Amino acid sequence: MYRVTWIPAILFVLSVPVFLVTASVSWAFNDPGVYHRGFQKYGISRTTGITDADLRQVAGDLRGYFNSRQEPLAVVTRVYGTEQAIFKPREVLHMADVKRLVQWVYVLCLVSGVYLLATTAWGLDSRRRFVPRLARRVLWGGGLTLGLVVAVGLFALTGFDSLFLKFHQVSFANDFWLLDPRTDYLLLLFPQGFWFDVTMRVVVLVVAGAAVLTAACGGYLLRRRWLAWLAGSWREGVEDKPFWLGAATATAAAAATTAHGRQGTEPGVTGRARGDRSKYRDGPAGGLLAVGAVGSVGAHGLQLIELVLAGGAVVFVQRHRKHFLDY
Repeated sequence: MYRVTWIPAILFVLSVPVFLVTASVSWAFNDPGVYHRGFQKYGISRTTGITDADLRQVAGDLRGYFNSRQEPLAVVTRVYGTEQAIFKPREVLHMADVKRLVQWVYVLCLVSGVYLLATTAWGLDSRRRFVPRLARRVLWGGGLTLGLVVAVGLFALTGFDSLFLKFHQVSFANDFWLLDPRTDYLLLLFPQGFWFDVTMRVVVLVVAGAAVLTAACGGYLLRRRWLAWLAGSWREGVEDKPFWLGAATATAAAAATTAHGRQGTEPGVTGRARGDRSKYRDGPAGGLLAVGAVGSVGAHGLQLIELVLAGGAVVFVQRHRKHFLDY
């Protein structure tokens, strides 16, 4: 049973790199700028005899093919002024395989994204303390993404030819991807350098997304830990050096139970700590305190059990009618 409870957490952590990678690859296939920059960098217009305007039309036709049910691929454009279909049957068959692969990328992106959003929404709606747990899962997912993608990126920098070859051998069950770079327009339009650039862009985008998630969640968890440590330091020596929270404007009413068992309310108060240790309360947040009154109101006075400072909660108990000791 214990292991079963870890399954959602593991799925969440694994979904983070899946979503980041597939979303970045989907962007690469659908961004017109990726195609245009590649055509410009590698002088595709000069080597193919297709004008820049017609190259943009070819790229648009390919994007439309990936995102539609159109079969088979048919791209007609002008080559040295003569209109013709530029892809041969073998290239068309390979592009059908590529299209299936791209659509699987879309499916993984959608499924992982929906799972991450649904898990987050359900957790926030049903559990009070889900946010720290969510932050830890995103932190692990971001760290896993950084480790995997940086490793792939470094390998691509040193051995992209081997990586590109292995990708085709694993991804395709046929040899339609073995084309002639001298005559097949698929390779003339998209030389290997083009795919290296696209791979590096995807790596940079994934690393940036993972770094933002890791930094945000890591910062949140560190802040929680710092607030917990700060709260613990306030507890030390409180009996020797008490300080008092003066009554001020009422801010809330909290449920309380009287000594006779009937329901009553006591207003919360806000103010600034004063006394021997007030300097520890006058930080960048301004030292504003909010006290909620919960507990017993009777012969022994009001029992306070919650203090909120700069978004963090500190538990304390003290019984006084007019002054509230906090730590």
